[in-house]
Amino acid sequence: MTAHDSPLISDDAMVTRHPGMIDTMIGDELIGLDLESGNCYGFNATATRIWALAASPIRFGALCDQLVCEYEVDADQCRRDTSVLLSMLGKDGLITVTPTR
Repeated sequence: MTAHDSPLISDDAMVTRHPGMIDTMIGDELIGLDLESGNCYGFNATATRIWALAASPIRFGALCDQLVCEYEVDADQCRRDTSVLLSMLGKDGLITVTPTR
C-alpha cells in the first residue's frame, strides 16, 4: 500500500489499539502476536513508536505532531506515511481509526 492508495486521516480522528496482541521488544523493534488471528507482526522502530503512542486513544493530529517533534520528517509526509501504516494495521484489525462527527 502506498500513500496514493490510502486516504489521509482527519486530524480529529481517534486512533485506538485493539487489545489481544501480545508483544515484546527486540532491540528497538516490536514483535507482536495477534492472539485472535495467530498472525505475527514485526514493527520497525518508527512503527513501534506509533504503536506505543496509540497505547491510549489518541487523536491522529496529536499522534503526528508528536512524531514530527521526535523525527526529522515533514508534517505532510508524516501524515501520509502514518495514514498508510494505520490503514494497514486497521485492515488486520489491530487499530481502529474513528472519524469525528
